[in-house]
Amino acid sequence: MKEKLVNNFKTELSKYVNIKDELDLNITRIIDCICDFNSSEITFLSERDTYILRKRLGAFDEGQIQTFKSIIETLESPITRERVRQILEKGYLKLLKQSIFDSNFEDNRTKMSSLSITDNYVNENFKILNLDEKTYNNLIINDIRTLYDLLSYSYSDISKLIPFGAEKIYERIHELNLKFIEELSDEERKKIIASSSIEMIDNSNVAWIGILNNSLIICLKRAKKYNILGLKKYINNLSDKVSYNIIDKASSLGIDFRKEHKIGSPNGKIISIDELLDVNIEKLYLTYNSINNLSNNGIKTVKDLINLNIKDLHRLKGLNLTSINEIIPLVHRLGLLFKDEVPILKIYLDEIYTKLNDSSIQLDEDCDNFVVGRLQNKIIK
Repeated sequence: MKEKLVNNFKTELSKYVNIKDELDLNITRIIDCICDFNSSEITFLSERDTYILRKRLGAFDEGQIQTFKSIIETLESPITRERVRQILEKGYLKLLKQSIFDSNFEDNRTKMSSLSITDNYVNENFKILNLDEKTYNNLIINDIRTLYDLLSYSYSDISKLIPFGAEKIYERIHELNLKFIEELSDEERKKIIASSSIEMIDNSNVAWIGILNNSLIICLKRAKKYNILGLKKYINNLSDKVSYNIIDKASSLGIDFRKEHKIGSPNGKIISIDELLDVNIEKLYLTYNSINNLSNNGIKTVKDLINLNIKDLHRLKGLNLTSINEIIPLVHRLGLLFKDEVPILKIYLDEIYTKLNDSSIQLDEDCDNFVVGRLQNKIIK
């Protein structure tokens, strides 16, 4: 029967919190406490609440879990189903809290924390914060087990996850002379980032970059990309100005976004002319609308694009002036020209590119003028 009660307790508890494997031994101790009928009360619970919890888990019924209705029918003073649910939730969380306090959890080192490069508070249980029971329960519900785990969040996130306990947590953290992510200086962030693996950085909170506004954070959460890896994948959906600012800030801290950049983005990349011509337009550093409208008009590659005249762009269905003003500078930034920009008639672009097969183009804004000038010289010759 004991095994049944353990499974029942895990099933019930999973409705409120994430169960960790490390709790298994302590859950067994909890069940021992539940099955100790020499005591009519479990620690922190009244006699009635203890009875309701035992009845629900099947301690009186050979491990057969009981319905709310059957529990209410056995009580001397009937209560509502909602009240039974509240008593059970409160009881489960109290037992779990005690179990966590008796457990030795390891820090979640799959992501960065403001404690990443210190030897203090390693695997430190959050009971050191001496918080009220409701705040402890909220930490448990949000799968926060240690001080390291707590400080892998920003204070802004904690205030949303635990609205009524965030101030107490903030006070206790500062009493320990610790900081949340957004309170770290750029130099402190750089040191932590430099000591972290790429996987740790990618799994970490976007607050490490520090310049994201609330509307962008909401978008990332809705897109379920609320970590740095998610931001890397989402970066091309943002306007040039916003994405450049994020990339610059991230780069200054030592976070590399280049692998997620599309062709024509600010970070340099070496690519041959042949490779460039075969690039799908979806990989160009353009907005979604521009890419979608070009694709709908049968333009799939860079070669398709530059075989157009600039006047042809204005005739493409769905392509507005904003998109055109985005596309033309990008083509020039790649060191390419549109068909009607070639100054000598009767020269085919394919022949020009054949002559340039042995050259490479540096896709970097600093060398745009050089690249365009070099290409124009080749065409004139």
